[in-house]
Amino acid sequence: MTDGLAESTWRGLVAGARESADVIDLRMALQPSHQGLAGSFLGLGSDLRRWWVKPAGQNEDMDYALVTEFVVGRAGSLIGAPTCENAIISIGSEWAGWDFAPGRTLVAGLGHGTVEVEAAIEERPLLRHRDEDDNQLRHAGVFALHDWCWGSDQQWLHSTTNQNSIYSHDHGFFFPPSGWRWEAEELRRRVDEPHVLRQPADGLLAKDLQAIADQLDNVNRMSLARILRQVPRSWPVLDSELETLGWFMERRAGAVAGRLRDLI
Repeated sequence: MTDGLAESTWRGLVAGARESADVIDLRMALQPSHQGLAGSFLGLGSDLRRWWVKPAGQNEDMDYALVTEFVVGRAGSLIGAPTCENAIISIGSEWAGWDFAPGRTLVAGLGHGTVEVEAAIEERPLLRHRDEDDNQLRHAGVFALHDWCWGSDQQWLHSTTNQNSIYSHDHGFFFPPSGWRWEAEELRRRVDEPHVLRQPADGLLAKDLQAIADQLDNVNRMSLARILRQVPRSWPVLDSELETLGWFMERRAGAVAGRLRDLI
């Protein structure tokens, strides 16, 4: 390990600097969901777009998974992986008590939202439609994201109105040990281990793998710190835990880039 990749170099990069940015207010709750363990609902945001929202206030482990959802979604956008656009959604007191899933009611607070994908169908676990739209590039991004962020419980959306363009979503089980709640000790133990997606790589293009690998090589400490500083303070994660997560992601990025290039 070099000093530049030591966990200690992350100390103080998140502590005392967390501040939620770009919060979208829930304007209307539209439709409950009957799928997924964590529960979600479709809502209209103050930006007049439709968002699938996972609220806080269910239990500590599920609330912890909101951290994972936010971080993985934003990290995916750093490297060109096909994650859905995500945001922090503010649920006002006027929606408290609404039944958003069987046996669950909303409480006011900050939740996590992913923008609705038009005419989406969900599939798991096999990656399909590689020869449609720009899915060769998007699949390369999926391979990178899974290895980098220790993916688990893979779930894909395909937009049927956009040539089955694929999106990776529902990342609550990412990061080791692959449950609703990742652990700092597991991050330390697994940081240098490969976590290659067990899917066929046939049909992936060298130029796409190289492009995503280059993006991973360009991930820098401050871009990761900016994401982690936006995790709401009301979500149950310590600043020190986020700093360990940032170190984990920074340290893994170059190795994941190398494993992508090995697929060429």
